[in-house]
Amino acid sequence: MENKTERIIIKNFINKTLGFRDSAVYLFKEINKLEVENVELDFKGVEFMSRSFAHEYLTQKSRSTKNIIEKNQKPSIERMLDAVENSFNRPNKIKVHPVKESPLILI
Repeated sequence: MENKTERIIIKNFINKTLGFRDSAVYLFKEINKLEVENVELDFKGVEFMSRSFAHEYLTQKSRSTKNIIEKNQKPSIERMLDAVENSFNRPNKIKVHPVKESPLILI
């Protein structure tokens, strides 16, 4: 694997609207095929990122062996990625406490 950097312009590779998990899976499938260590993802022109895309993107990124460098993210894209990443670290889980109940008697 070469120590070069491959640049991917997201809006040309996927779309300016990133809405689907499958798009993130496809992106990283292609990234992981590259014979370089460093991949620069250029978000210039990307207008929207859904929470589901952001979640899958971060999941795939954490599994990839590539060094991912993100460039030209709009503040809204950065905030979405930060929000989703924070939810990984502090998931809101519902605490359930089982209650012992007496069996039902049907007549």
